[in-house]
Amino acid sequence: MKRTVALTATLALALVAAGGVGAGILPAPTTSAEAPTSSPGPAARPTAKVERQTLAERETLTGSLGYPPARPLTSGLAGTLTRLPAEGKVITRGQTTVEIDGRSGGILLYGSRPAWRDLGPGSPPGADIRQLKENLRALGFLKGKSALDASWDKATTAAVKRWQRHLHVKVTGRVALGSVVFRPGPVRVGAHRAELGDAVGPGTPVYDATGDAQQITADLKADRRRLVHVGDPVNILLPGGARTTGTIRSIGAVAHASPDGSSTTISLEIALDDASVAAGYDQATVSIEITTQVARDVLAVPVTALVALRGGGYAVEVVRGGTTELVRVEPGMFADGYVEVTATGLDDASHLERRYPGVRFVPGDGRSLPFEDRSFDIVHASAVIEHVGTRADQARFLAELWRVARVGIMLTTPNRWFPVELHTSLPVLHWLPSQIYRWVLRRIGLDFHAEVSNLNLLSRRDATKLGRAAGIPVDVRAVRLAGWPSNLVVIARRPATA
Repeated sequence: MKRTVALTATLALALVAAGGVGAGILPAPTTSAEAPTSSPGPAARPTAKVERQTLAERETLTGSLGYPPARPLTSGLAGTLTRLPAEGKVITRGQTTVEIDGRSGGILLYGSRPAWRDLGPGSPPGADIRQLKENLRALGFLKGKSALDASWDKATTAAVKRWQRHLHVKVTGRVALGSVVFRPGPVRVGAHRAELGDAVGPGTPVYDATGDAQQITADLKADRRRLVHVGDPVNILLPGGARTTGTIRSIGAVAHASPDGSSTTISLEIALDDASVAAGYDQATVSIEITTQVARDVLAVPVTALVALRGGGYAVEVVRGGTTELVRVEPGMFADGYVEVTATGLDDASHLERRYPGVRFVPGDGRSLPFEDRSFDIVHASAVIEHVGTRADQARFLAELWRVARVGIMLTTPNRWFPVELHTSLPVLHWLPSQIYRWVLRRIGLDFHAEVSNLNLLSRRDATKLGRAAGIPVDVRAVRLAGWPSNLVVIARRPATA
């Protein structure tokens, strides 16, 4: 009795995951079509190739390039204002911010905590002491291996005295309130608030001050918040047509409604990768292009190739030899005139039939195989089930293999508990809870593998549960690598009388 010996399910699932490469498609007709079917040849109509590519969805925003919001720099001492830095001047660590009565009215030091007390021997420990010591070390006055802690010690007193000698001021070993100004970084002088000769006191605004690095601010629709992340790269179009790049530095946590209440936005702050390109610009309008979504290595066709089906859904008209066939597809991302599609039957297996004469390759969906019950003695699927989709999809796949098998089935799949995930070559990350693992994959640019439809690993326990869900008596065994179970082999046999 002649029987078909085996069915290899690898091709079927490769198509379910995203189809293949090599089929030609025709532009969509002007009217909607019936359900997928075959039609006469393409004649002289143009075709386009179905190919894998990376699609990127982008959003363009209008932003403002300028310096951060200004904060007033105040006098720390009482007296007469005798010198002011010019507007636009950048003051750095260790430089004088303003001159009062012919002497420094505040030396700029870096730090997030403002000065609020006199510091010196006997001062209780505090974060302001640590901040001062970090600056003394950066300026070269705190020597040796002195600890950068929150306590005032003899080394701190010696460092302050060295600093005071360098400044040509009275050497006391103490830092009086008002003699230093702490800011997070360099200060750019803005509009003057006082004039030379004015009498000032502690807390009197002298001039507006900002950071020295320009940034871009822009508003993003609140419902797009999930698509952007701190650290994402952006492309920037400057006035005059010059292009540069930047990085999202912060994303606002509070949404703001427009005056008419028609929209809600959140604010973005974008740092320039090369600050020199913005020299000469202040409060300039720029265009920002943000990549909000990326689909890597997906099957894509021109948007014009989509055919709207009368019963709902879409298809593409595939050229096979001298005829065409409508193949139903699920559209995904649209970008740059292309659309991501997932379909069954777009793969061209003719090259395999030429390589293996007498063997027929049938592309199809592994969850709904185009074969009669028990059409094959043995059905084998090698490293396919992890690419089918959800656990429900995997159970359907297993049930379909069992349906078309007369004697039994055998599947292989990587073991989730092997230390290295073989598709991404990343160690142990796949041991994290699924939601966290997929979040990490997206953060490091592995969006394709982050989708359950493309990668859903199984453990020995998972495979056993799948068999139970599909009503199949599976035997799950392990293949070991260096003593560790690296792959699983799932076997199921029908009883001899079945």
